[in-house]
Amino acid sequence: MNELKEIKNIKDKKNVVNLLTVGMTWIDGRAVFKLGSKQSMAWYGVCHYSGKVFAITPYDYEQPKHVVQTDIDIKNNYCEKAYSCLDIKCLLNKFDIGIFLKEFKDLGKDTLGLPYNFGNEPLWFNDDKYKDFWKNLLVGPEGGRIEFSQEKWDGLN
Repeated sequence: MNELKEIKNIKDKKNVVNLLTVGMTWIDGRAVFKLGSKQSMAWYGVCHYSGKVFAITPYDYEQPKHVVQTDIDIKNNYCEKAYSCLDIKCLLNKFDIGIFLKEFKDLGKDTLGLPYNFGNEPLWFNDDKYKDFWKNLLVGPEGGRIEFSQEKWDGLN
């Protein structure tokens, strides 16, 4: 069933005419959370359309961080990342856990430490006190990375 949704998503892209490319900023968790904490050992992918986290990856998982832009079409309710986006409240979201896990096929659900209700309710980094936090860290319109520097950290302490 998930493959059918993926095929439909690809087919939908051929029918969209108002494509807009939006940036994505990847933020090293060590740059914003206490060093050594569980939250600091991940990368947070922030969508420039919503200003919220669309993806979170383990710190040492490189593949997703190479994607710094995505295509959306607001008029036709299309987003290239709609089926794997973690911003459950985004109007373009069509989250599907099977498609999400395919992006992390080398890791699996248990390794990612996903919560029991994953995909059904907003996650901590997109709700409450972090609701508006991420959009203040976006890198230019084209997207990019904010990386932690141990050298700079040592210089401050």
